Amino acid sequence: MIRVNRHRCMSVQPSLLTTKLYFPPPRASLVPRPRLVERLQAGLCGPLTLISAPAGSGKSTILSQWRLGPGAGVPVAWLSLDPADNDPARFLQYISAALDPLSPGLAEEAQPLLQSVELPSWEEVLTIIINRLSSLEGETVLALDDFHLIENPVIHTALTFLLDHLPPHLHLVLLSRADPPLPLARLRARSQLIEIRGADLRFNVEESAQFLNQVMGLDLTGEQVAALERRAEGWIAGLQLAALSMQGRENLQGFVSAFTGSHHFIVDYLGEEVLERQPESLRQFLLKTSILERFTGPLCDALTDEGNGDEVLKRLDHANLFIIPLDDEQHWFRYHNLFADLLRNRLLHFHPELVSQLHIKASAWFEANGFRDEAISHALEAKDFGRAARLFCQDRLQVITTHSISTLDKWLQAFPEAFLCANPWLCIAKTHILWSIGRRDELVPYVSSAVNILDSMVKAGLISEEDPEYLILRGDTYSFQALIAGQQNDLDSALELAQKAVQIIPHTARNRVFALGSLYWIYQASGDIKQAVDTCLETIAAGRLLNYPSMQMTATYTLAQMLRVQGRLQRAAQVLREALEFAEGHGQARLSFSGILHIGLAETLYEWNAMDEMEAELETGLSLCRQGGMSILVVLGLLAQAQLRHARGDLPVALKILEKNERDWRAYQNASDSLRLRWQAEQGDLTGLADWISRVDLNVEQKIGTRRFDQLTEACRFLFALDRCKEASQVLEKVKGVVQAAGDSGWLISVLVLQSVVWGKKNNDACALDCLKQALALAEPEGYVRVFLNQGQSMQKLLHLLQKRGGGSEYVTCLLAAFEPRPKHKTEAALVTDALPEPLSGRELDVLKLLAQGCPDKQIAESLVIARETVHKHLKNIYGKLGVHSRTEAIARARELDLL
Repeated sequence: MIRVNRHRCMSVQPSLLTTKLYFPPPRASLVPRPRLVERLQAGLCGPLTLISAPAGSGKSTILSQWRLGPGAGVPVAWLSLDPADNDPARFLQYISAALDPLSPGLAEEAQPLLQSVELPSWEEVLTIIINRLSSLEGETVLALDDFHLIENPVIHTALTFLLDHLPPHLHLVLLSRADPPLPLARLRARSQLIEIRGADLRFNVEESAQFLNQVMGLDLTGEQVAALERRAEGWIAGLQLAALSMQGRENLQGFVSAFTGSHHFIVDYLGEEVLERQPESLRQFLLKTSILERFTGPLCDALTDEGNGDEVLKRLDHANLFIIPLDDEQHWFRYHNLFADLLRNRLLHFHPELVSQLHIKASAWFEANGFRDEAISHALEAKDFGRAARLFCQDRLQVITTHSISTLDKWLQAFPEAFLCANPWLCIAKTHILWSIGRRDELVPYVSSAVNILDSMVKAGLISEEDPEYLILRGDTYSFQALIAGQQNDLDSALELAQKAVQIIPHTARNRVFALGSLYWIYQASGDIKQAVDTCLETIAAGRLLNYPSMQMTATYTLAQMLRVQGRLQRAAQVLREALEFAEGHGQARLSFSGILHIGLAETLYEWNAMDEMEAELETGLSLCRQGGMSILVVLGLLAQAQLRHARGDLPVALKILEKNERDWRAYQNASDSLRLRWQAEQGDLTGLADWISRVDLNVEQKIGTRRFDQLTEACRFLFALDRCKEASQVLEKVKGVVQAAGDSGWLISVLVLQSVVWGKKNNDACALDCLKQALALAEPEGYVRVFLNQGQSMQKLLHLLQKRGGGSEYVTCLLAAFEPRPKHKTEAALVTDALPEPLSGRELDVLKLLAQGCPDKQIAESLVIARETVHKHLKNIYGKLGVHSRTEAIARARELDLL
């Protein structure tokens, strides 16, 4: 039997509580239940076995019995779940640790994703797990205990994905008090589900007699056993409580006669009976330690103020008093959930004054022994918010770099609002979380509170303005004040505040990377593109040095945007691909924030009209962002996706995507509105254009930021559509002067293209062609395409006119060819793949051919100039369409179909 090695797991993932990974050791004597053991053994023929029954039904016991019988040679990875595991990152971290003994190194491979503050992609993490375990030869089991505690729909979705892609030799066993929200009906219909329920687990009269008389050492008559079995309805926990209550009694018949009631009342009644029959010292031990999810002897000593914790735990285990060992050495234990609930209820009812004291003692012990997460949780349970804040904020909020956003958000929500707003560290932590999850309209009160507290502390002499803690805190407040001012369009104040943040935060503090991020955002908004580029580069370098992947990746995305503004498409694609390569080499490629790199590359590919490659990058990018819950990044991907659909002539789908954007993310509603209006105008629907223009200030400033440039050029398009060409020309000329002076060639190309169309509509061919020639001269070295195609037939006519007058070139010929609709006839490969339910795409055929040449994933990615994640996505699609499960099978099937 493969067992989890405690020391190995702790070295791989030191934040894990390894006792959750131990299968509860089987009792020395068990009632044989061959009918259930056979059903569990049959579960090895399918993906899922569900043991769903109420508390105390013997779910883990029957699995233990299977392990002692036919399952003795089957490796089992075990995970005991608790409410904290509703955090997807924590859940996946424990899953990878539980499975690590089956595939050594798995946990280490997943660790960079799962221990990062950035939100990981569950699909990519599970893909690592699935790929790692697909090479297993013998049957193996992953058992998840107390699955009813998992309520997060993201985890349910992730587990459904795992079930759908489970390696053939890996089987999932769920132990739960309720049916999980998984596709059970589908699995039943396919005979892929083995179910064991409460009715199956109930003891019959023979099993009850064996348990009561042989296991529990009683001497009951057949009638007494039958009466107890009938009243307990075969419920194992009820029978165990009854047996504990009867031990040492003389009048057993009297007890049996009085033994009535539902399970709920049986628990209350027998619980009291069991507890009352214990010595006072043992009762106090049970009650005081009941607040603990898991415990060890020294921890119990800290709560009871006694020194006999190890001895008492061994005695409880020997007496079978609802205590479950959690490791092979029997150092750590937990109470049966049913018994723990009973103990906690009695503690709260009879000794409510002790509850907080016990949680504080537990917090102190966990802190002293290096378990900060448990120390924080117990401090919050005790409502000792001062202690919890100290633990949370120690090491200058390093906790933010080692925990997932959902865990941090949960902790911060546990603090009273007034307390949180009185602590500058907590205010800043809250502000970072709100910024990360996109609730950016809620920043102001927390930033203001932090500033006011810091000012008061300085005046009172409680902190020095030279203190590194003050510099970090004050720098963070400057960063967020800058971002708030920028959102309010007070760009001068925003720039001053962002520069202050960068200046005062120590270079070794991770917070400085965020400060640089606020600075490049202000430069971008204010139109200082060169400074934005330089600051992005500095942010990327600092982010890599100080391990801040999210800022490093978002800075790379912004850098690519600014390079496109400067007309440097090749360089934009290069920095994005270099960033993806860096992420791959440093275990960051599956972080949710890496999705923004794929989206940025898709936006660049759009300019080249490389639609297939764009679609692949968007698919990868959106998948990563969605699975990490990064809605603000998803919106950017959806805007690009809408443009892709429109470019392919699918306007209804493009408009639906925009509608969803407007509904889900109001911050980008203006961008969605303008695209929607523009595309509707192309169809002759001018509704809303005049109203949109009326809300725009058409005066052109000396510097133009990105949002302002988009606003002004969109207004010119709408003016042109409304036949207000003179106004459009005036605005475009002013914008051209600004961007030309700044050297922003990408923007200049866009303006010149618009000008050429406007002049063409005014029948001034000379001016139209002059602007077009200037645009072509700037665009040709970088290979621009879409900026011309987006002008439709007006631009097509101008290009034909230019060619007719001898001003054509190979580049113009290529642009005119791009205007032509895609041929409707099928290629030879497409005809062959008609034999498949779903044909392979052109890109999938490219991947397949390189696969047949023996190219590894990295080489395929380099050959096709795509990310490795995109290669993996194509391979998954190819396998599904060909109905195969490996590269070898895929190549063989492709040869059968003459695809190679």
